[in-house]
Parts: sequence; C-alpha cells; structure tokens
Amino acid sequence: MWRCVVEVSRASPLFQFKEFLGTYNKVTENCFMDCVKDFTNREVKPEEVKMLWQPV
Repeated sequence: MWRCVVEVSRASPLFQFKEFLGTYNKVTENCFMDCVKDFTNREVKPEEVKMLWQPV
C-alpha cells in the first residue's frame, strides 16, 4: 500500500517541479563555482569571461 502512495506522489506536478528546481540549482551552482575564481574584488578576470562563452 505505501509503495503505491510513494509512486503517486512522485508523479505529482509539485514533486516534479521541486525536483526540477533542485536539479537547476545544482547545475547553476556547479557552473558558477567553475567560472568564478576570485571574490576579493569586483573585477571580472579574463579567464572568467572566457568561461562564459565555452559550451558546457
């Protein structure tokens, strides 16, 4: 009986939306952490700009 309830809840639009947002947040955080190397000033480094135009 409980297995059926879990499967139904995973099919719900709210569950799918939450899962999408979690995945989106992980991807954007990984991209940001790969690109931004220096937080000591407001200047964008040339290597950081270069990362913007590289395909994922």
